[in-house]
Amino acid sequence: NEPDGSVRMCLDYRPLNSVCQKDNYQMQNIDDILDKLSRATFFTVLDATSGYYQIALDEESQKKTAFAWKRKRYEFTRMPFGLINAPASFQRIMDQIFSDEVNEYVIPYLDDIIIFSETESDHLNHLEFVFNKLRKHNIYLNKKKCNFMKREIKILGHIIKKTERGIDPQKIE
Repeated sequence: NEPDGSVRMCLDYRPLNSVCQKDNYQMQNIDDILDKLSRATFFTVLDATSGYYQIALDEESQKKTAFAWKRKRYEFTRMPFGLINAPASFQRIMDQIFSDEVNEYVIPYLDDIIIFSETESDHLNHLEFVFNKLRKHNIYLNKKKCNFMKREIKILGHIIKKTERGIDPQKIE
């Protein structure tokens, strides 16, 4: 069960994961992300709805995700939660979508997309650009988890605002 009351199906893919070659795609360093963010004034954090499920699986991969339920066989057509390479695959796709903008004013970090800007005008332009890219690539957002035009955000276990950053006290209690 998710915090919002919804249910997410998670299968035990340990047998499949044990025979998969691990994708060692390099995630951005959290300290580097926080340093970049602490130079901005305006922040927006977007949440990709069920992030992994937005990625289509090729036919061969679909077969590997098969499971039985109530005497029927099913295969995922979208990337399910629980596959060893799902985070790396999703991050790679998000980095490709925003390849020209990464670290300039947008940082995708798994299913979070962080937009950061110095001025309100720039931020509005950056938001429009990001929304257009998301629309082009059919990436959908969970509006309940999105935060727009904030001067302070909680992200990656930290609180960020212009020239300041600190650990989110709720994360250390």
